Amino acid sequence: MTFFTPCSTEMEVVFKNEGVTISKSASYEVLEFNPKHFEFSVSEGRPTNTDFYINANYFFKGGEPMGLVVVNGKKKHNKRKGGGFFYVKNGKPSVSSRYCPSSTQHSAQSVFWAINDGKINNFGVNENHSKIKVLRTLIGQNEKGQIILIVSKIRLDAKTIIEFGETYNLVDAIFCDGGTSVDYYFKTDGYFSTFKAWSDGVKSIIGIDQPPVYIGGNFK
Repeated sequence: MTFFTPCSTEMEVVFKNEGVTISKSASYEVLEFNPKHFEFSVSEGRPTNTDFYINANYFFKGGEPMGLVVVNGKKKHNKRKGGGFFYVKNGKPSVSSRYCPSSTQHSAQSVFWAINDGKINNFGVNENHSKIKVLRTLIGQNEKGQIILIVSKIRLDAKTIIEFGETYNLVDAIFCDGGTSVDYYFKTDGYFSTFKAWSDGVKSIIGIDQPPVYIGGNFK
């Protein structure tokens, strides 16, 4: 794992089909999903039968999720004030800062929104936690309705990854839980990638909780 490499934004497309385009640099992996050919869901715990997953909600010590969790239409945890949402309604995935419909098939809430209607969360990026350099994941939606996931593979402050996300024309974007929680996986014919901040074994030894909620998906 590389922590102190200078941030590289020169992206190279490493995989592309009708469902997703994946680009990489030394610092980032970016997935641009086409919802017409990719189906999203939310799960409690790491999914085992998906082509893709990323950890979602922040959580309290002991593994209780912070904020809304809806799985297959059933509310598992209540909404909290503020933040932003990834949700699926009528089969359509959306990322929305500050808003989530009352009825969804799937939902995961973030306590930290990044971009709302094209505007950066300037208050949020100036808070102390945002200035700390950690591994970060940003999930958003662009003007075309594509879902964009950005995974940092080096430690970054929040402002750096948000500004990088702006190059993908994000209208709304939220942070998934970062730091030691980052747990990303993607596999399909012709491409495989996985990135985990710390292994399950190390977390177990040190006593760090596993992420309780994941966003996942499969090609249609």
